[in-house]
Amino acid sequence: MSLQSGQLAGPRGDTKFIYASLYMDQMESYEFAETQIEACIQRAGGSGTRHDQMVLGVDIVATPEQIGAGAAHGMGRYILQYVDEEYPDLKIRVVGITDDDERRPIRDGVLTQTLTLDDIDDVHLFTLE
Repeated sequence: MSLQSGQLAGPRGDTKFIYASLYMDQMESYEFAETQIEACIQRAGGSGTRHDQMVLGVDIVATPEQIGAGAAHGMGRYILQYVDEEYPDLKIRVVGITDDDERRPIRDGVLTQTLTLDDIDDVHLFTLE
């Protein structure tokens, strides 16, 4: 899992966007995802940002087989459940799933703004909230 973060223009300019990506391979477990998300949130909080000022976006990059078998969606639902339980006051949390490392729903929809909602086809690109 890798981390990128940056400021988003909120009503008062105080919203911090935290972005992480996770490759579904044998080394990436639920525990690994928890540890990395916790580190991302703690790091963002270290700059004085409160949880209610944070937006967490996670992209999961998986194979078509992992998506078809439900493993990627299972990981996505687990991440959302974990964040809801551990950080219930986060402003927003969303998970994207893709089978194309070059097109990531959260990164490309929010950060680079090169994807639109019409591009989320629920075949190769998915979002979970």
